[in-house]
Amino acid sequence: SKGKLIGLNTAVVQKAGAFAGIGFAIPLSVAAPVVDRLASGATAMPASLGATFDGAKTLGAFGLPPEGALVSSVDATGP
Repeated sequence: SKGKLIGLNTAVVQKAGAFAGIGFAIPLSVAAPVVDRLASGATAMPASLGATFDGAKTLGAFGLPPEGALVSSVDATGP
């Protein structure tokens, strides 16, 4: 409401050709330290969900519809 930055868009999920969908953003309190690190010459760390996923082929083998993902393993040291 005061024109201040509060977050950064990271991704939008939508059907092809549509202007509506689901948007994902991260709060500025999370993004600012990363921006500062990059500005100082450091490199970014790769993102991780801490899990491994299988796609449509594996879902089909279980008789599941091909939409979505199947969590095949979870990293005990992940986030």
